[in-house]
Amino acid sequence: MTKTLRLAAFLLFAVALALPILQSRSVEGQSVTEAPTGFDTLTNGFVTQAVHDEDRGTFEERDTVTKGLGPVYNAQSCAECHQNPVTGGISQISELRAGHNDGSGNFVPATLTINDGGGLPGGITIANRSLINQRATCPGVVTDNDPTNNIPDGTIIYNHPNEQAQERVPGAETVRTRRMTTNVLGLGFVEAISNSTLQNIPNGQPTGMKGQLTVVPVAEAPGQFRNGRFGWKDQDASLLTFSGGAYLNEMGIT
Repeated sequence: MTKTLRLAAFLLFAVALALPILQSRSVEGQSVTEAPTGFDTLTNGFVTQAVHDEDRGTFEERDTVTKGLGPVYNAQSCAECHQNPVTGGISQISELRAGHNDGSGNFVPATLTINDGGGLPGGITIANRSLINQRATCPGVVTDNDPTNNIPDGTIIYNHPNEQAQERVPGAETVRTRRMTTNVLGLGFVEAISNSTLQNIPNGQPTGMKGQLTVVPVAEAPGQFRNGRFGWKDQDASLLTFSGGAYLNEMGIT
């Protein structure tokens, strides 16, 4: 009887040891599921492929000085900051924001200097500028041709060093942070959401903890207002306004 009990206990112990091994083998033996095909640059039927490809080309186009780039900027194309893992995605590039707090604790955007001030009395400054541009078209000043120097007609002469137009952050601007570019894929759907749909979200939340909508002007439609939905602080109501701000602030195009 004792031997029988011992044998039964041994068999149960052996089965208990074998079960995890058998189970892991069954998991390891499962067939692999094919990964979904994403980021194929197709239109999903919303517009023609030709229109999609043309718009993507505009997004990837690299602007130059002759097209209005600069004098200070962070990138030469939209895709330069929206390219991970595909055109329109996030970025691996961070940008600097700076400013300071006033006596009441309110944030005040930085007042930047342009390199050494261009050698002018009091220097050159840009007020209300929290976004810091890391690059510059340079040099900053063009002089007229001087015939006494035997310079061929049409030659452009620069009388400042190449870094002349570079922005500098004064030490008084003590609030500094770096930000990563966000994804823009699918933002057309966000623009299509009605104001009432967005308003219903905080309306259905508890009084003590609810979201707050912003109402901002639509830059391309004077006198019109809409719920903000683009930008770090939802300061833009449309993709056209959002894109215009990027052209101005990130590429210096006016």
